Amino acid sequence: MGEIKIYFLLSTLLITAQLGFGADALQMNSAGPKCKTPNGNTYAFGETQVRGCNKYVCNGLKWVVTSKSMCCVYQRKKFTIGTVIDSVTSEDGCTSAFIKCVPNGDKAKIDMRIKNDCPKPASEDTLIMYMDELKDLLEMQSNETAVTEAPTTAAPGTTAAPACESGWTYVQGNCYSVQTDTLTWEAAQTACTDLGAALASVSSVAVQAKLFDLQSENDFWLGGNDLTSDTTFTWINGDDWVYDNWNTNQPNHLSGQDCVKMKKNTGRWDDVGCTGTFMYACQKAHVGTFSFSNPGNQQSSAVMFHQK
Repeated sequence: MGEIKIYFLLSTLLITAQLGFGADALQMNSAGPKCKTPNGNTYAFGETQVRGCNKYVCNGLKWVVTSKSMCCVYQRKKFTIGTVIDSVTSEDGCTSAFIKCVPNGDKAKIDMRIKNDCPKPASEDTLIMYMDELKDLLEMQSNETAVTEAPTTAAPGTTAAPACESGWTYVQGNCYSVQTDTLTWEAAQTACTDLGAALASVSSVAVQAKLFDLQSENDFWLGGNDLTSDTTFTWINGDDWVYDNWNTNQPNHLSGQDCVKMKKNTGRWDDVGCTGTFMYACQKAHVGTFSFSNPGNQQSSAVMFHQK
């Protein structure tokens, strides 16, 4: 019996020691091996770094390339993330737009922003001139921002590219159309729904410029409204409110002014009563692909348009 007790005690001590060692080992492994960069900085397992056009992940003691698409292409030149690629300034000298290369997951994209440092509002003539300058910039940018990814097997005769139905215009992943009949805001939303769409949201300079290009001679409804929460504007289609282009002293939040329209001549926004009747802009997702020649079962490159 005494021998059994001694054996049990020794076994318990051994197990305890092993568990203690295991915990120490786990703690040491949680610290983990480090990957070093040329400047001597260290990164833990799983951390990422972008250098040039490549994205790397720390995989133990070495860096592994996870993406080679971390550069933007503009006018056939490559730009690294963080680079301001191009800009345009309006005649007033204090309103400008710029395009910048920014990260978008495992790819890069071209992002566009407007900056207004004017001490007083620009005149309508200046705004119209500015919108023309901006449209030229956007057209130039949209022709040069396709980035070819690593080769992938594609079905013969097709290459992936967004497409819209006849009468609709593609911008940043969606299709847009300005309908010319005049309706109240609620009736316009119903009409867009009947077309498989919703009243349009405006999430970027590119969308703003394209809608203004489609219709600049008449006011038209957008999907913006503060019907759910007074003075807090949202888009009827649920998109995030990340961009605006309000007219001077707007929105003024007057009683009953809960819906947003784009004004003719300037493209600026105004909050107005929802029972007025205007043309209206609808938005829906793109519908498919264009077809291009690709004889045989060869590899072709998927083309991503990094405007969004």
